[in-house]
Amino acid sequence: MNNDIQVSVIILTYKPNLQKLIRTVKSVISQKNVVQEIIVSDDGSENDYFPDLKKLFHDYGIENYYLNKNKSNIGTVKNIISGMSKARGKYVHLISPGDMFYDDYVIKDFFDFSEINTSKITFGQHLCYFEDSNNVIIKGDDKPSNLDVYNKKYTDYKTSFLLGDFLVGPTYFRDKNTLSELLSDISDCSKYVEDTTTTIFALAKNIKIHYYPRKVIWYEKGFGISQGIGNGWGKKVEDDVINIFKKAI
Repeated sequence: MNNDIQVSVIILTYKPNLQKLIRTVKSVISQKNVVQEIIVSDDGSENDYFPDLKKLFHDYGIENYYLNKNKSNIGTVKNIISGMSKARGKYVHLISPGDMFYDDYVIKDFFDFSEINTSKITFGQHLCYFEDSNNVIIKGDDKPSNLDVYNKKYTDYKTSFLLGDFLVGPTYFRDKNTLSELLSDISDCSKYVEDTTTTIFALAKNIKIHYYPRKVIWYEKGFGISQGIGNGWGKKVEDDVINIFKKAI
């Protein structure tokens, strides 16, 4: 196994759909010209599909991987922290089943951009897709609605974000130490929301957010707790964000 890991890609799972999980894993495996490791961190699912993943990694000759299992459901934020504890890369990218990298050079390009700009937090563009009766429908999205503001002063995009023009989670690429610190900031009062909540603290600490004007993610629309699908998830997400605003302010 290679110990000179540049990027740790952490795939976060909870009761995953096997087809979508494999689709996402393959998009990570396909990344070129970068030394990466793949960590699958499962949040207490009855079926984590780890045997299927072991076979997939073996078939593709992948050695730099780690299957991290939480014995019980601890929530998204603590699942990320658990996966991060296994990460050896300088940078971390978080992704979930159903989402995929836009092409085979996203991680390499993210890494180079972050190194050149000494960026601790970077985000890129995304395209949404969803499947309807076996047809794939692609559509644009308006999050954030004002990308130009990230090329201006810190106070401009800070105001834009804090007014609710949030970023999309899988478009982030972050320095591991910075992300670890931000996760520590939110872990006591945010269970399910990581992206918006850590960014609130990043802004409070004056950590610059860099915008990389490049498509980086195919984002599956209509699934995941961030989109408020079923079982009161929308309220849980809202509560996490409100709690973090209260703590940061």
